[in-house]
Amino acid sequence: MQTSPLPYEIKRLDHSHAAGVKSCIEAVYGPAYADERFYAVAALERALRCGELCSVGAVSLDGTVLAHMALSRHSKAEHPDLGNTVVDPRMRGQGLAWAVGEELTRWCVELGYRGFLHYPTTDHHIMQKQSVKTGYETGLMLSYIPTTMKGAAGAKQSAGRGAATIVFNPLVETDKAAAPRRLYCPRRYRPILDRLMSDVPLRRDLQLVQSSTRRPSTILSSTIFQKRALQRLEVTQIGEDCLLAIEAAIDEEMLCTQIDVPMNDPNIEEACEAMRRVGFIFCGWLPGYRTYDVLRLQRFRREHANEVPEIVNPVARQLLDLCGEELG
Repeated sequence: MQTSPLPYEIKRLDHSHAAGVKSCIEAVYGPAYADERFYAVAALERALRCGELCSVGAVSLDGTVLAHMALSRHSKAEHPDLGNTVVDPRMRGQGLAWAVGEELTRWCVELGYRGFLHYPTTDHHIMQKQSVKTGYETGLMLSYIPTTMKGAAGAKQSAGRGAATIVFNPLVETDKAAAPRRLYCPRRYRPILDRLMSDVPLRRDLQLVQSSTRRPSTILSSTIFQKRALQRLEVTQIGEDCLLAIEAAIDEEMLCTQIDVPMNDPNIEEACEAMRRVGFIFCGWLPGYRTYDVLRLQRFRREHANEVPEIVNPVARQLLDLCGEELG
């Protein structure tokens, strides 16, 4: 815990701070914040109590949460997600976001994680630049930020649903003695994945699939993020019915659909081509997003999306060019 000379302290939050976190979110976004978890105080209390969510805040002497950032833990994730960064408008310009981030990173290390994933919005140029000081861009999620959220937190306003980069941030040095993790790769995306993996300090052995063993059926699950108008499909087994399973699972009312495919499955080539047939394009590589690495593809309704977000860093610009080529 760190005590500041200003009238707040940076501290790790517990379930008793749930209502304060909600109030902080509302001070920035009103009712428009896209992560529904932060409006349900009882559910937020449970998540903080069980450790599914680990939050750090800047807390005033009267208990008001003035800034917030959270670590989200999935039981099958090698690397957690960090995000949900908000700063009360009265406190901007004092470095609170960096301060809560530093404390949350320390907590992440204490929990035994070797890195984390986070998702800077492209509407914040400073966040984009800051993210690659110690991190590596590995993806670009187009049409991810709802228009109801854009500009609410002081970001530069742009037309259409906004974008966010995918960034992997290592916390410890690579174990050079460890055997590299074998990943399977669709031929179509071998060049971009080689490019991304050449920068990231993780040991990966990227393989093209020469032959594969078909499984009888595809196993996938669907999660709807209503406020984001986002559907995320998670494939855990790729089968012969991959295309039919994906088509049946897609919710056409969602403005954006993402699909995550396991890169430890040698049938990834078939899955990728099936997704391409129904309009999916490249989104990103998420190392350790589960117990395995994930290839994410995306599909969105173009009339609602900003397809030319303001990209600052070179890798994300390459990813935007790739997406543009695939969209035609």
